[in-house]
Amino acid sequence: MGWYPWDNALGDCLYAIVVYLLVVLITRRRAFPDVFSTAILFCIGIELFKLTGIPLLLRRYLVARWVLGTTFSFFNLAYYSLGIFVIAIIDRGYLRRRSSR
Repeated sequence: MGWYPWDNALGDCLYAIVVYLLVVLITRRRAFPDVFSTAILFCIGIELFKLTGIPLLLRRYLVARWVLGTTFSFFNLAYYSLGIFVIAIIDRGYLRRRSSR
């Protein structure tokens, strides 16, 4: 089994989608801009937190490694943004319209 360039990108996009959906669940479907901005700020915050070095200290804990990651990457910020953008389009264009019927 080899490493493929899209493995990391797909994982980061899915991580951001999960964050977005959790924000929707926790905030009980607030207005779209609030959910979008909260999710993107949370993902940016997690990525910037990696710059502190604390996640490296927690790397032996599997759950912490999954949630926080270990190293900072500008690419992760782009993948998070892409994931949130995709789920926001789906949410705004399909899910919210469908639930308002």
